[in-house]
Amino acid sequence: MITWLPLCVLLARALIADPPIYTTAPPALIPGPDGVVPVFPSLQPLYGAVWGLAASTIAMPCNTSGWLDPAVTAPFGTVDVDWSNAKQQWAAAPAMDCQERLVEQAARIAAAQPRSKVWVYRNIVKALPWFKDVREKLADPQYSGFFLRYRPSDPARPYLQPNTGNSTLYHDLGQTPATYAPGACGDGVPCGEYLYDHRNGSMLREWLVETVIGGPDAMGNENVSGLFLDDFWSNYPFLLPWSNGDCSTGAHGGASEEHGGCDEDTGLGAADVQAIAAGWRATLQASFEKIVALGGYSWQMLQFPDGSSGSRTTPRGAGFFRSACVDEANATKMQRDPLMLRFSDDGGGATAPQFEQDVAAFLLIRGPHAHLGFSWSGCSSEVGHYGALTAAQVELLNRDFGEPTDARCAEVAPGVFQRRWEGAVVQLDTNANKANITMVKRDTAV
Repeated sequence: MITWLPLCVLLARALIADPPIYTTAPPALIPGPDGVVPVFPSLQPLYGAVWGLAASTIAMPCNTSGWLDPAVTAPFGTVDVDWSNAKQQWAAAPAMDCQERLVEQAARIAAAQPRSKVWVYRNIVKALPWFKDVREKLADPQYSGFFLRYRPSDPARPYLQPNTGNSTLYHDLGQTPATYAPGACGDGVPCGEYLYDHRNGSMLREWLVETVIGGPDAMGNENVSGLFLDDFWSNYPFLLPWSNGDCSTGAHGGASEEHGGCDEDTGLGAADVQAIAAGWRATLQASFEKIVALGGYSWQMLQFPDGSSGSRTTPRGAGFFRSACVDEANATKMQRDPLMLRFSDDGGGATAPQFEQDVAAFLLIRGPHAHLGFSWSGCSSEVGHYGALTAAQVELLNRDFGEPTDARCAEVAPGVFQRRWEGAVVQLDTNANKANITMVKRDTAV
């Protein structure tokens, strides 16, 4: 958990008076393609180096039925909590209280494992009324300009997504809870996934950054150390691998994971989509800067050396490590960027079947702000849907490796890569896909 000290924050802000230092160039297209999933520029974190292996782990567990099991979250240095967590509970509340339950879940994790950080879900593309801050704005007519509207109705041109509740504000039913109490999403607000209109400019941006991102239930909360900022706007057809005709696949682009044809139902042309995408991208950047200034970080700024489309299913070959260790430019980038190395997946449901090899790979290439762990793999009615780590796996994570004594890894034999740490010598033989982690006695003399 990060504890914020106002003086430290003020000093940190003073130290970054110059423009933020990016570790990757901002993309020309919006959101900018990297494989099949967007990857955004990284800002350098303001918190210090985190070399401990257990402290560097991250996971995104989810339990639709209630609170997360501490036995599942305990091994991880960062726990990222999705809005679907405890969905069966918050969807049944008279006024949906997803926002409050995320805060409560963060507090529970912080109390049970005070050394861990907790990140929670936010969305600056979709306006989700199960979040209290959003619901209040949707229900207040003076803020209707924050949201996209339906185009005028036309019997000859029916809406592609039914207009529930006869609302003037566009919304789809997407992942909306199937059942809920009357008025659960606000007075006169039909439950659904609404869209922010980022052409609104500074007024919307200021509210999103200061309240949705920096407010007391987000980065302003003592138990919240970071945010997952979901979804994006594209200004060109963008197909996600799990997409089923999403709005972003339209001729002009659009909102990700929103019902196909949202631009048609809202009357948006190419210039409108471009303006909204550019506005969203500026707000995303302002959100990143707010998160970092408050001492936290965001999943969307992590870089993925295995590629961003999903977990690796094949062993990492010699070419991967030659790029990470030998190639000067890429090796420097690996050490500098906040990385996210996912545990491998064999497709058979096993929990991290290449666990030791993944740990070795991480220790070979990592820098001071890297993460190793699990990304999103769905939300189950059972806790720990990807399975709890074994005792042997947890023991390896908790070993004291100290800090690296080699600036980066080296190829010590054809296909064999090594990096020395204060507490271990780490090798990975890519010819046999075999890890060799030899612990050594640390010299702790002062």
